[in-house]
Amino acid sequence: MKNRTSLKVFSLTVLAAAVAVLIPEMSFADSGPFGDTLCGIAGWFQGDTGRAVATIAIIFLGIAAFFGKVTWGLALMFAVGIFAIFGASQIVEAVSSGTGCGGGDS
Repeated sequence: MKNRTSLKVFSLTVLAAAVAVLIPEMSFADSGPFGDTLCGIAGWFQGDTGRAVATIAIIFLGIAAFFGKVTWGLALMFAVGIFAIFGASQIVEAVSSGTGCGGGDS
């Protein structure tokens, strides 16, 4: 039974990859309402709202550390997550030939 499930997952993965390769318009998210919506969501995370949420998370992390309820691993996960969210545009620009949603100005 487990082999059937893994075969289904593998088949769906191959099918999704084939669809992405055969329909190039779907693989380029540089324009259109779907790409604009996703860039808007990325902007929300990297804008003032994202900064406020990250600040509140750090405050709660500090309070939990004060009471001894936080491990160093959890604190490191918070830090890496915040760096990844706010550095996402630079990460995309570094690994691709184009710019991220910010257009290279973030």
